Amino acid sequence: MNAILSKKELMVPCLRATMGDWIYYVSLMKFEDIAERIKLAKDIHKHSGLKELLQRTLTDRSFAIGEYLCSQKQHFFNAIIAGIYLGDPTWNEIEVGGNERISADELPVLVKDSIGILSLSGNESIFAIDGQHRVEGIKNALGKKKGLGNDEQTVIFVAHKNSRKGIERTRRLFSTLNRYAKPVTLAEIIALDEDDVVAITTRELLERHELLSQPDIIHVSKVKTVHRSNKKCLTSVHALYEVLDIILFSDKDVKKKLKYRLKKLRPSDDILNEYYKKADYFWNLLINNFPPLQLLLDSGTTEDIAGNYRHNNGGHLLFRPAGITSIAVAVRKLMDNGKDLVKIISCISQMEMELHHEPWSGLLWESGSKRMIMQKKNRNIASKLIIYMTGIDLSNFNIDESNLINDYTSALNRPPDEIEMPERQASDFFT
Repeated sequence: MNAILSKKELMVPCLRATMGDWIYYVSLMKFEDIAERIKLAKDIHKHSGLKELLQRTLTDRSFAIGEYLCSQKQHFFNAIIAGIYLGDPTWNEIEVGGNERISADELPVLVKDSIGILSLSGNESIFAIDGQHRVEGIKNALGKKKGLGNDEQTVIFVAHKNSRKGIERTRRLFSTLNRYAKPVTLAEIIALDEDDVVAITTRELLERHELLSQPDIIHVSKVKTVHRSNKKCLTSVHALYEVLDIILFSDKDVKKKLKYRLKKLRPSDDILNEYYKKADYFWNLLINNFPPLQLLLDSGTTEDIAGNYRHNNGGHLLFRPAGITSIAVAVRKLMDNGKDLVKIISCISQMEMELHHEPWSGLLWESGSKRMIMQKKNRNIASKLIIYMTGIDLSNFNIDESNLINDYTSALNRPPDEIEMPERQASDFFT
């Protein structure tokens, strides 16, 4: 059933339903009618600052949704929930008859009483309670792609009274929908997302890469960490995704919002293949430069090789999610500084990798409790120390050596005169 427009009046096909003390209407509306009639949810606040706060929440997501509608033929949304007040909305119940299979007398009461037309005069005030970004994305897309206005979208209408109690009631619904909506987990994104180039590349590596496609090499679960009792896997699927998220995008990509778009709008197969090649190249360089990874590749998971590099004394930096992501951050910053990836990986492979040795003991590994130190600031310091150990000019990375020393000693909770900074590579390594 399509919404029928006659001048200002809009007749919308609906199902009328109840939940709790809400009466609501599940309707179909064309995109063009949504764009014309549904406004933002700012009207649930009278305070100008709070109105502006709701307006500011419409960030780049609206733009990305508009791009998604224009570029993705298989676009689909869940329902928009809208509040409606003023005007003269009228519910017109439709009598439902039977057919050859079901007679009118056999129809459930729920069917007989719930199908009808919601007539909107055009004088109503309608605003999105849940789905503001989708509404704004639709508006953005209509000006860019012809024919999109005839697409149909589910809109759930709830009655809103423009009184203090009515506004409080609608505001509570607004917060409840957002508070209790279950966010999509990273594991679900990695497994299912067909638009995020990093998720797609992660899955491709798990299926195609010589090492990463081996059974049990990548620990697939809902958590990022890998327990030291796991003797088979290299790292977690979360860490693999995070490493790719760092490595695949330059600082310029982030500033130009290319990274944002490629994680929201599925690129062409050619572009996807380019990103897979980058990821494949990066991992092959790691394998060729780090003997434990080569050993893992040659042996598979049958000999529990990973247990030799992740154990009660810490183990190898690459076999801990916090370690490999710290390395990835340093690699990305060195690449953004114009350094060759082959030389970067070669240089880092010559550094100390054992967690129970300096500079990692006390920074990423707690020897007393035999556990990883997970604080983000410690991982940031670790990445800066890797850059420091390359011997490169730190001023190119906005790193002040004295500040780095202070941060490092502070993280170790030891006085500076007891700390010896790690050895640096020759300054001409990258020349």
